[in-house]
Amino acid sequence: MRNLGSALEDKRERLTAWLVFHRVGLVVALLTVLALILRLHDLGLRGLTHPEIYIPGIDLPPLISEPPPRHTLVETLSFQIHEEPHPLGWYLAMFGWASVFGTTEWWLRFPSVLFGAASVPLIYRLASDAYGRVAGLCAAALLTAHGLHIFWSQSARMYVPGMFFSILSTWLLLRIVYGTKRCRWTEIGYVVAAVAGVQTTDLFSPLLLLQVGWTILVAPAAKTFSKAGLVELRFAGAAYIVQLQAIVLMLSAPNFQHSVYLARGDAADYPNLKFVMDYLSFGFMYARDLNSSDQPPIALIAAIPICILAVLLLVSGLVVPAREQKLAPSDHCVPRWLPFAIAIAMTSLMIWLALIAHKRTEGLLAISIGPLLCLALPSASLFLRDTLARRFHGFQHWIHMQGPRLPFAIIALLGPLTLFLLSFRTAMLAPRAFLVFVPQLLVLIAAGVTLPFFRRRLRGVLVGLCLFLGIASLPYSYANPGSPRDYKQLAAKLKPRLFKEDRVLVRYRHWAFTPFFYYLRNAHFVDADFLRSHTNLPTSGRIWYISWPEPDDDPIVRDQRPDVLANYHMVEHVDAFHARAELFVRNQN
Repeated sequence: MRNLGSALEDKRERLTAWLVFHRVGLVVALLTVLALILRLHDLGLRGLTHPEIYIPGIDLPPLISEPPPRHTLVETLSFQIHEEPHPLGWYLAMFGWASVFGTTEWWLRFPSVLFGAASVPLIYRLASDAYGRVAGLCAAALLTAHGLHIFWSQSARMYVPGMFFSILSTWLLLRIVYGTKRCRWTEIGYVVAAVAGVQTTDLFSPLLLLQVGWTILVAPAAKTFSKAGLVELRFAGAAYIVQLQAIVLMLSAPNFQHSVYLARGDAADYPNLKFVMDYLSFGFMYARDLNSSDQPPIALIAAIPICILAVLLLVSGLVVPAREQKLAPSDHCVPRWLPFAIAIAMTSLMIWLALIAHKRTEGLLAISIGPLLCLALPSASLFLRDTLARRFHGFQHWIHMQGPRLPFAIIALLGPLTLFLLSFRTAMLAPRAFLVFVPQLLVLIAAGVTLPFFRRRLRGVLVGLCLFLGIASLPYSYANPGSPRDYKQLAAKLKPRLFKEDRVLVRYRHWAFTPFFYYLRNAHFVDADFLRSHTNLPTSGRIWYISWPEPDDDPIVRDQRPDVLANYHMVEHVDAFHARAELFVRNQN
């Protein structure tokens, strides 16, 4: 019995020691599981929004639908290149996903759920490598219960995947710059993550430029600048990570060209101080997005203290020194033929894209020189470093003293502030798009909790308060309707009332109607111009007129009704949130 008791005691002690040693990993694993559960909760409850319907592979009625149905790779590429202003990579990936798993609401949104849950352990690694385990756990907990992040993790959009690549690329960049030894997989991973981010969401491009700018300032170089190196487009001697970033910019250049090709105005909010306040408040944790127009923002009496707490922690995070790390040696060089081959290939691709463009051909041809210009980046980086070192004594020392803290500050504050100022000329402000900058902001806020000035008990209070605010944002997130119109509920109410010979009157190729086609697949849709020709009219004389009445009664949904339905009168209507179907029958002469 004594031996048995001793054996049990030994096992208990070993288990306790294992749990103590792995307790941080267990906490991160639990947070990841919790993040997955929170993002799977009621995943298919909300109806599809009109931006989600742009995913290729969805079965839509031809001719009258916007976007049109795209069931082949050629159809997908053609539409995404010429019509869709967002990056191509996300839609190509979703085309493959939908081809395998189908186009139900749940499966269309599941990739965002996976990216959202996977961001939790990744942000832990990012924060813990820079500021320690406490900051890592705090950042992971903040993201786990982050209201806006959960909302967009339940949407078939590109913003949460873009945020994932923001965390991944920043983490890999820091590992390369401050790595003790070279790891080829880390370098390949950074290139893939950065290019994937650019191909996923629009504002990843400014983030990439910020990464390049910081790297040029901090990464050590093996040689100094020489004019001959600039003329010869020499890569050798520049920091190895700068060489990799030059390749990333070359591979990303076609996306920059595509953004110029389909650039549009008034696609987002214009600048206002409320946007800055929401961003600083834990990265839009309680923000009201444009897609939920009827959801009121939180009361100002609650929003101001939340913002003050976040700003105080952010300022503390800017003071807390990051972990002291040595810069990695820069004695490597990419194969000389590789950047030239990539530059020529990307330039050829961009020239072809410019020639098949429907507009702005001359400007697109001018942009096609971009990959060739990237060949000068390594030498230009040497020139910039040497110039700053000569004119500002101690500048390099100050840069090195900041350590990993500086890239977080540049990405989290300088990037959004610059875009905010630029938005006075072109509207570009949207919380969903700025999610790529939120991880770095959360890391700084989490680092603020670890300020040595704070006593241990106060740190516990601050962490608990941050967690409470995150948990309190969950009901706000789940209550977000997602779309200003409830297509799903309208279709559900209309189906029992719809006869086989009924016609459903919609507007020709207008995005506001397309999600309704997804939920009412077997109806006989006609547009107003077709119906006005008095051909193929229903023998029953029944026509359903679909509209999306809002408080301002948007005229785009009623502009053709008087002409088309002049000889009809309404006998019934079905309503949902900002959605209506009205039944008209022919007048009896």
